[in-house]
Amino acid sequence: MLRDVNTLLPVPPQIPGYHLCYLTTTNQKDSLEYRFRVGYELVKPSELPGFAPAQKAGEASSDRIMVNEMVLAKIPHDIWESDMKYLHHDLPLEQIQALKSRVHVGEDGKGNPLGYTGGEFKNGVSDGYAQLGRVRAPSFAGIA
Repeated sequence: MLRDVNTLLPVPPQIPGYHLCYLTTTNQKDSLEYRFRVGYELVKPSELPGFAPAQKAGEASSDRIMVNEMVLAKIPHDIWESDMKYLHHDLPLEQIQALKSRVHVGEDGKGNPLGYTGGEFKNGVSDGYAQLGRVRAPSFAGIA
């Protein structure tokens, strides 16, 4: 289910084969130069005829579409999907594995289980702990 969360930024028409998003021009830690290095390009007004969101006075440009400090950019869909898979699927799995490798499930001096996360406790492992390793295939269907 997609929700309309773009209340201030107009939703642009799609460009086949690309993922579109607005990038900030003011964040030094997530600069346009960095985004260009990883594959983003600015969307030119000529690529979206008829799409002309309101801009700040004096910022009209023929080489970009801007709304305040945000600029519309595109990235090939296959690169975007690969990035999303790594950032939102593979990397979290790596972090879970790192956490699991550091957690030792054992007992305290009174026989109480350590590292217990809920569920039934069998053979030194709780059902809740076992859930950390459950993996679903990533899916970006329905995400523009």
